[in-house]
Order: sequence, then structure tokens, then C-alpha cells
Amino acid sequence: MHESMETNKWLWQPRKNGPIHLRVTHTTLEGQRKSFVRSLRTNHWPSARKIRDTEFAPIILDMQKAMLQLELIHELYPQLEERLQAGQHGGYGPEQSNDKRTNTALSEVYASWCDAMVAKGGNYAVSQGTAKRYTAIGGVLVAHIGQDTPVSAVTQQDIVDYRDVRLGAYAKSKKTVELELIAIRGLFRYAVEQSKAKENPAKGVSVKRTKAERTRETRRKKRRPPTHGEADKICKQFPADHKRFTADDFQDYAMFARYTGMRQAEIAHIRVEDLQTYEGSEFVDVILANPAQYQQQYGEAIPDGHALCIYVTDTDDHTTKTGLERIVPVSNRLLPVIRRRVEQVGKGPLFPFAEGDSGASFGRLWLKKVKKIGDDLTMHGFRHYAASEMENNGVESGVSAAVLGHVESSVHEGYVHRRIAVLKEGVDQVY
Repeated sequence: MHESMETNKWLWQPRKNGPIHLRVTHTTLEGQRKSFVRSLRTNHWPSARKIRDTEFAPIILDMQKAMLQLELIHELYPQLEERLQAGQHGGYGPEQSNDKRTNTALSEVYASWCDAMVAKGGNYAVSQGTAKRYTAIGGVLVAHIGQDTPVSAVTQQDIVDYRDVRLGAYAKSKKTVELELIAIRGLFRYAVEQSKAKENPAKGVSVKRTKAERTRETRRKKRRPPTHGEADKICKQFPADHKRFTADDFQDYAMFARYTGMRQAEIAHIRVEDLQTYEGSEFVDVILANPAQYQQQYGEAIPDGHALCIYVTDTDDHTTKTGLERIVPVSNRLLPVIRRRVEQVGKGPLFPFAEGDSGASFGRLWLKKVKKIGDDLTMHGFRHYAASEMENNGVESGVSAAVLGHVESSVHEGYVHRRIAVLKEGVDQVY
């Protein structure tokens, strides 16, 4: 089985703790959907996956390839008949140049596209997080259609079938599948531009959502920030019952999220070298245009008229979500935490236990413990908390957007030049 295939593909457990079934759905040439469902007589998922991979997966994949070849024959037959009727015998020189395009496997184009997304400065380069997400989506599509399928043989109906399977058999939300289709359109747009395919089969394929569904998604997406009492519990009374991490680790991580509004992955990659002091009267955009000229490494004391800041930018192993570098002033309430962590680590990452996987593993453990304080609390909720605190205390929305790293929403914002001191006043308003 292809390594990118989803873990529980073709497996279905109708009842909790009941037997796991093998379920395969396909569409006949007449357009009828047929399903094959049989019990594997086990409720143990690893055993069910082993049975599927060893006994059934090779046959099912061969069946899918055969169906694709049969569809391709039905598609090419009318073209052959049309040429014969038009009397076009010989002279197929121009068509020879298309052989490579016609025969290029979907998996080959997919692999090339993945490389192009992570190539720095390339035409198809995207952020690290987006590349990881798009790579996973493309892998699922390749497994669904067949990795040996010629990319030029993929039809719009194939994409429609993929969409319907994701919505039906896998019960993915309409919003999720809609985002997947954006990635798939990018894959085939790349294939067209690289002369591997004539047209983009994903163009025009979409997911229709009602106005009520869009409204619910918007409301659901807006995460609740913690209250002042909940924030104090998380940052000052966090439990220390873990063999690898201390109470300070849990609390300090939350303190950074609370008083900077930084994303979890950004906090995980903060290094001592990213702590810089800047004169309050300096313009932020001027510093970003030539950071080396203004950098002053953080020491034991902060000079008068200066502010300690965190310089957030792309690194070799981490890319910011928006791709925009920024300067985040440190709130007075966060200064003691920074001093203590710098004394502990000396140099390198402030949270060495979180840097390796951008804080994903530690973040899950952190969240598990936070759920005891509030079921709907999340790390991302502290971004809402910081933004709300600044806004409710009279800080301009443009200032909070600059601190949190949001993209400018108006032409006017592009004309505004803010000083370090203004951003520092903003973060100091966070309770």
C-alpha cells in the first residue's frame, strides 16, 4: 500500500468496540455507485490494518488502475475514430512532442510539485506550514486516483469523485474539502505550467455551502479567549505533575502566549539571539529594512529609552505563517520570565523541548492539562486574548495587528510608520 494512504482507508467500524469492516466503493462505467462491505471479524485496529494491507490492498489498487485504464480507452477511442474519418493518415510529428506529457505519471508530477513548494525564492514557494499541508492533501489524491496514472489522463470527473468520497466515506466537512480543492488546483496548475497536462481538471470543481453553514463556521472559528481568572490560573497555578516538564515550563509557555500574542510555533522557535533591544523612537519598518544596523543583543540591563523586543522572522527550519518578519516588544510583566529562562539556557532556544517539532508535542500535553481549567480553552485563544485586551484598553487596531503579525488590511496602513515605543505601550496594556 502506498505510504501516503490514509491510516483507516477502506476500514469502517459501524459500532464502537464492534467488528471492523472492509468497505470499498466504486463507480461503474454506467455511473452507478457500488459498495462492498465485509466484516474482518476483529475490533483491533492494528490487526485490521494488517489484514487489509496484506490481503486486500494489492487487489483493490489493481482494480482501481484497471478502471482508470478502461476509462482512458473510452476517452481516446472517439479521438481515434475522428482522425480516421477525417483521413489524417501519418504526419503525427507534432503529437510526438506530447508523448512525454501524456505519459508522465501523477506521482512524478506530485513529487516535483512538493519540491517546488519548499524551494526558497522559487515561483511556487509557500510557507513551511502550507507546504506540509498541501503535501499531505496531494498524497491522499495520488493514492485515490493511482500513482501510476498519467497526469494528463486525470479528468474533472476524477476530481469530483475525490470530492464526493471525502465528503461521504470520510465524512470530512465542506470547509475542509474546499480547502483541499485549493491545494489540488495548485497541483494541476503546476502540471499545466510545466507542460505535463493540457488543462487543469480541478478547475471549476467546488463545494457548495449554504449561507447558514458559512455563518456557523465563522462563529465556530472565533475561539473564546480565556478570562482574566482563567489566564491567571494557567500562568500562575499550573500543575507540575509531569516527569519531563516543570511547572515553570507550562506557565512560561503560557506567559509568552498571553503577553505577546505569538503563535505556538513562533514561541517554540524563540532563541536568546532573537532578543534585541531597540531605541523607542526608532521606526519599526526602518529597523526591519536593515536589522543588522540596529541590533543590540539583550543583556542583563536594558538601556534607558530602549525596549526589549523579540525579533520574529523566517529561519532555515521554520517559516512564519504569513511570511512576514516583525518585532514584538516585551511587556513589563513578561520581563522576569525572560530573565529567568535566559539564565537557564544561556544561549539557543528558550524552550529547547519544544523547538524540534514546533511545539506540537508539548502543545498537546499543555492543552490536555488546560482542559481541566476550561474545556474550550486553546493556546490560540491567547492570540484572541492579547488582541482583545489591547483593543478594549484603547490601543489602535493597527498596533495590535502589527504586534500579532496580521497582514495590513488597508492602503492607509501601508503609509503608517510606528515607533517601537508605541508597540511597547500596546503590549503593556495586556492584563
